[in-house]
Amino acid sequence: YVTAYQLLNRVAQVTPGAAVLVYGAAGGVGTALLELAAIQGIRAIGIASGQRTEAISARQARAIDRCRGDVVAQVLQHEPAGVSATFDPVGGPHLRSSRRVTAPKGIVVSYGMSFAVDNGLGRLPALLRHAFALARAKTTPGPSVRLYVIAGRRGKATRRPDHSRADLSHLIGLLQRGDLAPEVTPLPLTHAADA
Repeated sequence: YVTAYQLLNRVAQVTPGAAVLVYGAAGGVGTALLELAAIQGIRAIGIASGQRTEAISARQARAIDRCRGDVVAQVLQHEPAGVSATFDPVGGPHLRSSRRVTAPKGIVVSYGMSFAVDNGLGRLPALLRHAFALARAKTTPGPSVRLYVIAGRRGKATRRPDHSRADLSHLIGLLQRGDLAPEVTPLPLTHAADA
């Protein structure tokens, strides 16, 4: 939830009434983004596949099944001028699609590189491809692209501990008021590997 809150408010600075696109919307960060967007009066479109789209609809967002046609065309059908912000956990070459659905003055926030896992790439080739895609996106006209990493140097601490403390405090307040409903799946210790 801290990652989702910072993506929405610290990096993209999305305002109420704006529209956002969330790839991987049925996952942990994706569902948190959808939930926070709804609380803040932000219209959200979530991308997932198959039955996982039910998690998107349950969070008051428009669901698009990525397996049922051209995602870019479907998003633009609902938001012809593009969304204000796109949250992309895939990264690399996928950033091109993210920019196509984002308004020219909007922002694409890259916060992962799942394309590397999907393509069996090693760490260095994945980092190079991601860096190349980011550089290309930053030098071509269109929406801005930002890379979000919560960890500081070598992952030992957050980049802005003061922000993280304030954001966590805000989120705990939302949880105490019942505004957040994190999805928790209890598993017996014997299934720790599954978790």
